[in-house]
Amino acid sequence: VDGGVDSAVEYAVAVLGVKQVIVCGHTGCGAVGGALNPSALDAVPAVQEWVRHAEPAASASAHLKGDARVAYAVACNVSAQIQNLTGHPCVQRALAAGGLSLIGWVYDIPTGAVTPVDTLQEVA
Repeated sequence: VDGGVDSAVEYAVAVLGVKQVIVCGHTGCGAVGGALNPSALDAVPAVQEWVRHAEPAASASAHLKGDARVAYAVACNVSAQIQNLTGHPCVQRALAAGGLSLIGWVYDIPTGAVTPVDTLQEVA
C-alpha cells in the first residue's frame, strides 16, 4: 500500500466510517498482464515497479496456461490486495470491532457479470 492509498483507506475507514471496502478486479487487467509478462514492461520501469503488487498472483497461477491463468491471476490479485488491506492498522481495528467487511469481486467487462472472490484463501 502506498501513501496515497494509505491515506484514502484511513480516511474512509477511520473518519467516514465506511462499513464495506470492495476490491474489484476486472478482466483484461493490465497490471496482472504485466505481472504475468514482466519483460513486456521493460520500457516503462515505473509501471514495472507498480505491477510488482500483482507478482503473488502471477506466482499462484503459474500452474495454469492462457486465459485460465489470467482469470485465476486476476482473482488471486483481488485476494492478495484484500490481504494487504488487512495489514493497515485502521482496517485491523475496524475488523476487530466488527464494523468493517472486506469484499472481493471480479468484474467481467464483456458480460457485466460480477463474481465474488474467496478472500479467505491465502495467496503465496
